[in-house]
Amino acid sequence: MKKEWKHPFWDNAAKDRLTVRLNITHDDGSFSTTVAKVSKFDVDGKITSDYEEVIEQNTLQQIDTFTEERLERHRQEREANIKKQQERNEEKRLEDLFNAKLATFEIPEIKESTNRKLKAKIRKAKNQIEMQAYATILLMEIMNDPGESV
Repeated sequence: MKKEWKHPFWDNAAKDRLTVRLNITHDDGSFSTTVAKVSKFDVDGKITSDYEEVIEQNTLQQIDTFTEERLERHRQEREANIKKQQERNEEKRLEDLFNAKLATFEIPEIKESTNRKLKAKIRKAKNQIEMQAYATILLMEIMNDPGESV
């Protein structure tokens, strides 16, 4: 049986525990792979044989490099996920704004209004507060018009 310890990285800052991909070639020629957790010390405080095998096949510098690469990869993934979430939030905000504008223009008084200037401001509003403010101004003008009955 042949053990190959591949791509080990430190699990903690104390550098006394590793995660490593273990490839095993069995005597019958079959092959298996697994992810193993390897502690530097056993319960008696002695260095474990698995840890020694890992160090024989990978230098401490290589392990540090694999660890740094992994941390950098995870940092980039987190940043990408944050950016995607921000994009989804912005899409949702714009969709909600669009739907609110549609609902606003379904109000009969606004739909039938001839005040093109305020209706254009409602359409061009960048957020719901701005859109609601212009809709309120338009409705107030309609209510204050002596010729209109609301």
